[in-house]
Amino acid sequence: MRIPGLAGSPFEIATGGSYTRPPSDLLVQIKAGLPVAIFALEYASGRIAKLWPRYSKAIEHDGRSFRVMAALSAAEVSAACALLARTHPQGASRHGMLISLYEEFTDDSRALVGVTQLGEYFHTHFPGRAQFGRPILGKGYAAITRGDVVKSIPITAAKRFALRKKDRGNGLGEILAREALLVAGNYRWPPAGVVEVSRHMAARKFFDTCCGTSRDFLSRSGYVPVPLAKWLRHGILNHRIAVELTARPVPGYYYADVRSAKRPASIKRALEALEALE
Repeated sequence: MRIPGLAGSPFEIATGGSYTRPPSDLLVQIKAGLPVAIFALEYASGRIAKLWPRYSKAIEHDGRSFRVMAALSAAEVSAACALLARTHPQGASRHGMLISLYEEFTDDSRALVGVTQLGEYFHTHFPGRAQFGRPILGKGYAAITRGDVVKSIPITAAKRFALRKKDRGNGLGEILAREALLVAGNYRWPPAGVVEVSRHMAARKFFDTCCGTSRDFLSRSGYVPVPLAKWLRHGILNHRIAVELTARPVPGYYYADVRSAKRPASIKRALEALEALE
């Protein structure tokens, strides 16, 4: 991003390659004559997201030190894509914002452990979207196109989660899933109102997750599984079909409504500064 006349320009921004419209305005915070933060905003909708500096957060987990950060440099993006290519069933894709999870060591070295890819699904209309789409958009939900549904709410998709094999099953998946909600709602344009996930998984496992008798890394992290329509009877999950379920894969759909989630302190201060200008 280049801002003419502003010291430090151009700024490296993890844009995420979103297909949605750009922000209408930028808010630049200045300290001692130098920019310290850049926010994207849209007055009409009240949406705001912090774009610079890029998202970065230190996390302690199970006696180990980690850092979550938006992939920015060509080397970081390439490393994230390589991990996706090795470990994710759908392989790698460069479209979207890549969130990397690194383990950090005492000698200042680090190792890439996991990756989340954030983007949008514009060309697919998931039936599960009705679970939150109708309450948010009302009668208009059925009348607008699938692309406009994504833009109106707006919806961000956590399109891929990947961990290196030796780090699976120890809680790092939950870290990636929770950080995806935080980044999508605050550090990517446009900031998400809802985060959706679509993943194929065993029918029995997804059914049990919908019932609440089993939990996975997504349901433990605030995502709500939406049962397949054929599993419902009068809008209620039909438990009688449990005996018919097998390990065959089915499309599992989850969502997390982040519209009322607590905003980071830096974004709260930016909102207060905007209110002071009005």
